[in-house]
Amino acid sequence: TLVLLLVYLFASETLAVPASTTPHIKVDQFGYLESMRKVAVIVDPQVGFNAAEAFSPGIGTSEYQVRRCADDVVVFSGTLQAWKTGATHAQSGDRGWYFDFTALTTPGSYYIWDTVNRVGSGRFEIGPQVYDSTLKQAVRTFYYQRLNMEKVQPYAGANWQDDAAYEGPDQDRNATSRWAKGDSRTARDLHGGWMDAGDTNKYVTFAESAVIQLLEAYRMNPAVFGDNFGIPESGNGVSDLLDEVKWELDFLQRMQDATATGGLFLKVGADNYDGQASPPSSDTRARYYLPECTSSTLAGSAMFAAAGLLFRDIDAL
Repeated sequence: TLVLLLVYLFASETLAVPASTTPHIKVDQFGYLESMRKVAVIVDPQVGFNAAEAFSPGIGTSEYQVRRCADDVVVFSGTLQAWKTGATHAQSGDRGWYFDFTALTTPGSYYIWDTVNRVGSGRFEIGPQVYDSTLKQAVRTFYYQRLNMEKVQPYAGANWQDDAAYEGPDQDRNATSRWAKGDSRTARDLHGGWMDAGDTNKYVTFAESAVIQLLEAYRMNPAVFGDNFGIPESGNGVSDLLDEVKWELDFLQRMQDATATGGLFLKVGADNYDGQASPPSSDTRARYYLPECTSSTLAGSAMFAAAGLLFRDIDAL
């Protein structure tokens, strides 16, 4: 699979591209399935930060084309359709046109070409698997959010590698209560889980949306979430999406029942936003947890329940 991917990437670099491109011709950068509606949007800024970047597209008959990247051959021609007869869209501040090329269904690499201005769009793909890579990378973002795990090749790209974060004294494996800092009697092992989107703290309540939506996505279409997304658990016979959810659930179990009530701590992390370090492994600040509360316990109950409905039918889980 890796060899085929490298061959594809090398070949894609040799494909033709338009001599001049413009950001005013907007295509779906993920690509288009063969049978779906295919529309490019052309914009002429009128209001806003880019109002001076006027663009007058070719609006005559068949002045817009789809060209094949491999050899610049024109495979489709059409005429722009104005949005609301030339009105300015209030939110974007742009006038707009549609270029509908739904009739083109042949798989391949293409770009849109404005024959009047002699500028093109970026490259896009048509084919049955245009969303496959995007789906894999979307799931892999959770791998990059993992704490207390090193990010190394082949799982992490060269620009995203890092040592395991928050493994030091008074950090995640020996966190103490925010209300009894450094008191060893309150120390708990709270390693694992995902960092939050805006900081490196780990929140039980904020995980609820992600965990339940991932589980629901798998429940609705398990076949698309394979065991080959390029995370350390890939190839173990379990969907990588479920492996990723389990990483978070294992952390949530460590956040549970610290005082024999069944409740979950609210969060673990630094007690302020000063000194946030990059990469995360360079952050040596002490880490603390906040006590059990109703909201975190409800969130944890919901996540465990949703996971149980799927995990109970998978022997490895």
